[in-house]
Amino acid sequence: PKAAARMMPILVFFGLMSISHSKGCEPITIPLCKGIGYNLTSFPNSYGHEKQEEAGLEVHQFFPLVEVSSANVFQ
Repeated sequence: PKAAARMMPILVFFGLMSISHSKGCEPITIPLCKGIGYNLTSFPNSYGHEKQEEAGLEVHQFFPLVEVSSANVFQ
């Protein structure tokens, strides 16, 4: 739960749930974004990502930070 809370700003940053540009909902497939309290997203998002794959490439740059933050939670 705490790790998911730490990831929320990252997900908001990337606008995975952008309603204003919605073309429809699709299941979240990005592993780092699964298990965060909702399971659908839409594209294109407000950051110009046309597909989840594009957003995934950017969000995965934060994986080491999330990994370290999660490790600190469990210590």
